[in-house]
Order: sequence, then C-alpha cells, then structure tokens
Amino acid sequence: MNQSINEFYHPNGKSFRMWNEPGKIGRAMAAGSLYERPFLDWIYEQRFEGAALDVGANTGGHMLWMAEICGLYVVGFEPVLPHVARANAALNGSLGRNVEVRDYALGDVPSVAHHGTSTIGVPRMALARALVTPAEDGLNVAMPAVPIPRGSV
Repeated sequence: MNQSINEFYHPNGKSFRMWNEPGKIGRAMAAGSLYERPFLDWIYEQRFEGAALDVGANTGGHMLWMAEICGLYVVGFEPVLPHVARANAALNGSLGRNVEVRDYALGDVPSVAHHGTSTIGVPRMALARALVTPAEDGLNVAMPAVPIPRGSV
C-alpha cells in the first residue's frame, strides 16, 4: 500500500496536499492530476465567493480545491470516509480554518443510508484505517441522512 503524499499546484501559485489512495481518485493522482480536473478548473474559473458545500466529499479532493485554490469556506459532508477527509484537510492546516467535515449524508427526509462492500471495497478502507482508525468497520456502514428542507439551499 502506497501511503505517499501528493501535492497539487495551480497556476495561481496556490497548492494543497493529499494522501495517495487506491481507485479512480488514486489513478488520477498517480498521473499527476486530480479526479475530475476539468470540473475543478471550471469551478475556479467561475470566481465564486463565500462558502460552498461538498456533498459526498469522499477523501476531500474537491473540498480542498475549493478551499485552498478557490479561497472558499467549505463544509464537506462525508458519511463513509470523514476521517480521511479530515486527515487530508489537517495535512493542509485547513481543518477548522476554512474547512469543516460533517460525518453524515444529506437528503430530503430523515433516514439512514447504507454503504456496503459492493461500493466501497476493502482496499480503500485499508488505507483509511492506516490514516485514522474509523469508528465503523467501513464495510457495511449505516449512516444518518440529515434532511435539508426543500428550497432552503
């Protein structure tokens, strides 16, 4: 398992770091890029100001891009890997400064969502355990889904 740290630079002179990970996000990192980089560039080009939500923050790549590259205050919602998103934010000194990570899902009604092995798989959780020990085993996680009233965002 490769637990190296990748640093991503932007032409604006700003950068941020993330732990390397397996899967499609890790493959993009290994190629020297970020997952969904064209979308991230589009976000930067919009010159948004203020705050942003990253719903389904995963390991925090988009969250850190919006915080460190775009200069936004970001609240990331990640029910399965919040400990990894927090570890990546802490790696940049972002946690508590311009990033918050909430460990629940969002929806339109109170509920409990389930995330099982068919989606997440063991390799990612092995890395997550190496970074920060999660409260759950990560293989079949029941997570609260907090309602957001329609029209409130």
